[in-house]
Amino acid sequence: MALRILQFGVVFAIGYHLGPASPFAGAVDVPEVPLSIQLKDPQDVTVSRGQSATLRCDAQSPTPGLQITWLHNDQPIKSNDSRRHVQRDGSLYFPKLGDGKKSKNLTGEYRCRASVQNVSMLSNPAKLKVASFGDFDKQPSNLSVPESQPAVLFCNINSVPAAQIKWEQNTKPLPHNTRYVPLPTGALLITKTHSSDAGSYRCIATNSLLKKTKNSKIVELTVSSVPSKTVAPTFLPLDILPNTTTVLAGEDAYLHCAVSGWPIPTVQWLNNISVVISNSSVLQFRNASLRDAGNYTCTVYNAGGRISQRYLLEVHQAPYFNVTPTSKTYPPAKTVRLDCHALGSPKPKIYWLKNGEPLQNAARIKKHPTKLVISHTFTSDSGIYQCFAVNAAGRVWAAAQLVPTLLHTPSPPENVQCRPYDDSSVCLSWQRPKDALEVKAYSIYCYYTDMEREMPGTDFVTNRTQYLASGLNGSTNYTCYVRLYSTIASDRSQKVSCKTGMKGRRNLQVIPINETSVELSWSRVSTDVPCDGTNELYKIEWRRKGRPPAVSERCEGFSYTITGLAASVEYEFRVIPAWAKSSNAPWAAYTPKGHRTNTNLNDLIPLAPEHVEAGRVSPTNINLTWIDNNENTRFYMICMVESGKQVDCDDKDLLISASNSLLITDLQPNSSYDFKVRAHNFGDHVGPFSQSTTIRTPADVPSKVLNLNYAIVNETTVCLRWQAPLHKNGRLTGYLVLYTPNADWPLDKWFNKSVSAAVEAEKRCWTGATDDQTLSTPLVGLQPDTWYMVYVRAISEVGLGNPVYPIQINTREIKTTEQQPEPSEDVHYNQNLGIIMGVTISLLCLVFCISCTILVRKRCLKTRAFSRARMAASNNYYPAVAQYASEGSSVQVRLEHSCSATMHEIEHLVGDECSNHIPPDTPAHLDTKYYALECNGYAEKKPKPQDLCCSPYEEDSNSNLKTSKFHDLHRIFENSKVVKVPDMTNRANRQCNFPQKNSKIKSNEDCKNSSFKDVRPNG
Repeated sequence: MALRILQFGVVFAIGYHLGPASPFAGAVDVPEVPLSIQLKDPQDVTVSRGQSATLRCDAQSPTPGLQITWLHNDQPIKSNDSRRHVQRDGSLYFPKLGDGKKSKNLTGEYRCRASVQNVSMLSNPAKLKVASFGDFDKQPSNLSVPESQPAVLFCNINSVPAAQIKWEQNTKPLPHNTRYVPLPTGALLITKTHSSDAGSYRCIATNSLLKKTKNSKIVELTVSSVPSKTVAPTFLPLDILPNTTTVLAGEDAYLHCAVSGWPIPTVQWLNNISVVISNSSVLQFRNASLRDAGNYTCTVYNAGGRISQRYLLEVHQAPYFNVTPTSKTYPPAKTVRLDCHALGSPKPKIYWLKNGEPLQNAARIKKHPTKLVISHTFTSDSGIYQCFAVNAAGRVWAAAQLVPTLLHTPSPPENVQCRPYDDSSVCLSWQRPKDALEVKAYSIYCYYTDMEREMPGTDFVTNRTQYLASGLNGSTNYTCYVRLYSTIASDRSQKVSCKTGMKGRRNLQVIPINETSVELSWSRVSTDVPCDGTNELYKIEWRRKGRPPAVSERCEGFSYTITGLAASVEYEFRVIPAWAKSSNAPWAAYTPKGHRTNTNLNDLIPLAPEHVEAGRVSPTNINLTWIDNNENTRFYMICMVESGKQVDCDDKDLLISASNSLLITDLQPNSSYDFKVRAHNFGDHVGPFSQSTTIRTPADVPSKVLNLNYAIVNETTVCLRWQAPLHKNGRLTGYLVLYTPNADWPLDKWFNKSVSAAVEAEKRCWTGATDDQTLSTPLVGLQPDTWYMVYVRAISEVGLGNPVYPIQINTREIKTTEQQPEPSEDVHYNQNLGIIMGVTISLLCLVFCISCTILVRKRCLKTRAFSRARMAASNNYYPAVAQYASEGSSVQVRLEHSCSATMHEIEHLVGDECSNHIPPDTPAHLDTKYYALECNGYAEKKPKPQDLCCSPYEEDSNSNLKTSKFHDLHRIFENSKVVKVPDMTNRANRQCNFPQKNSKIKSNEDCKNSSFKDVRPNG
């Protein structure tokens, strides 16, 4: 504890001395990438006709050589344009505007572009306008309205910049009154006329830039008396169509509801949820915000009726960024992301520029609403990227620069070529660059164009200089390029294009030669030439019509002769590339002429078996079956090889079968095998192999654990130890420990404990184990002085492993739990000497016992021969026999009295009681120690099903399919209460009369009638 406090104090002192940690402590120090150009947008300019104008472009760069160019309506301005030219500071100067033909078409949008060292940046547009002051579009007219009713006087004039409108009454400025409401169009609304409003009116328009003023015509407004009868409400036209008002956020907004009628109509303003929010004819919004935007309804009514009208208020907000792109460096062949997120109303549209030019659509460049993603980066991706956000209220932009970390990359592949292959593939080939020192791989990228947009295809990787790019769209023109990978990636190669689709036609022809021979000829198609550049090689297949391919041969030319056909039998032929594993090529039919009845079947080459199928029997057994259409097959030869191994079936020991099925054993679990079958007829003709059938054996469960043992810790705890299975058959996930104080309990009632397969050494209770294969776990809470039955079972990803035979434990066997000391060298020496002496004494005893047994047997045989002669004379001779009773409850033994005293070998196996009834006849040479094999026969008496048990240690071969971890052990431990004799009558894989030596294959027919009789005594 003191040492830890000292260490903490030292660390604290060092940290305090060094000062506060950086907020980026622990991160890689990535240097910032400054923009090569700093640019400010030019401003709008409006000048008088005939005057000069200047558009300024404020651009700076730490790198010398900055150049400024201009665009007019997105078109570059020519350097020899005399109407405008770029000054030394980068500004665009116009000597004179709007005077003469040369000055025409100079107004519009201008953008400046700043460039330095292959990077550029483009500004927002600035508008250049020429001031003007035209005539009135609309002028007021004489008007007569009843008192208390609204009135509208119109006024509108063309002016650049917009003119300022003022109204006069009787040649005097209009007095300030809330009843006088100027409209955005320049019109005047008098919400409620009085008699004092009568008089002459005119509007005065002023252009502040030109310093000019224009007056409209003078009109008379007459105010009459109020109506004497009811007048239904009517909306007055305000020249605001379609009743839409647009303002910027923060500005004041007004919605006008001018309505006439008598009595004076009641006005109600309703929002979009039909809630009354105002009763004024003018709905006003101070500092309008985005939440004020929406639809509003003006409803008016009086005794004459009710009418309503909808209005739309649009509140615009100029776009602004809440996330801007960040400049960064990037390595080749990586993915770069530039984030750009803008807000505003309406929602801004995002578009990107690269070095001042619109970013082209590409398959590897994804433009998302909030980011730009560039995959498979090249050095050509370097530059300045600008994110523009635009809506009706304005536009903004933000820029970031991408700089490659490596300016010098390996040379890309050379001489890239592409050719069509089939309907969904193209073949690409290229050459390694001459200066490439090391090439680890190549990557191929293909895309196609749809609606002028690059659509990404599939990416491929290889370490060769050719590749078959498959999985493409049919009849589509693809553009592909290749890049090289060594320690770093190269730039892309030149692009090549080709269209998917097979080229050429097969034109297979069958030409008869004689009654049993034909010649095939064909033409080349694009798929014949392999993409790896190897020579053309064809596979010729023929079969009886309607059946799977039976025979196949290979050749290099464009013709092939087939012999040995059966006359008057319809055949089908086709030619495919030799490398093709499967094909949908059409078949060409032909029937050789002749009489089949004159053909000797033994002279024909057997057809290949069909429908070769392999069924999974167990992790180590496979049942192989096939169909044979030959009529004179003598036997079959089976080729079995592990998948993936290039083994010639003729050079490997083949398996033999007399029938069209074979049980193949001793296979490796979780392994893949290929099987082929061929037929041999009685004319010693060998047929071709069938098509290969591949099957994978299921994974097997682990074998039983080893060396299960225990040590007592205290009266209620023991330490259980075991070693990992010899055959794990995959990755072990843990172990299952089951134990019970009562062997009569069903397995699902036993106590169980799960143990991880990766128990740390310090957590093990068995301290003497040092290797990873030895595991241990404590069993706690045991009853003192109680016997427990315990077993352990490994668990893998496949299932529960084979069980080990249970052991019995008791906490009272050992009184001490202290670990025994390590034996000394003298102890080891004494142990070795004791082992040698024990083995020697055992061998001497064994020799002595064998000698005594031989002497006793000779004496017994002599006495037995004398007894036979004596009993034969009286016809009462029956040899001795020992058999199990049918119920397995006792042993009945009948012995000759003359040998009963000397046959010690039998005496210690049976009781003293003898039956007096006459036993059946049994061969005299029967030895009761061993099994008697009855091959090709049957046992005299079948044991009952409850007596059938192979071994209490043996797990079923399909144990990995058990539905419960307790079910497969229930039979073993229930039957272990009564010891039974193994019965071998149902062994499926016993080999009796199999003709082939050392073969692993057992035919089901060879042991069909075999049986075994167990004649050993019980016990």
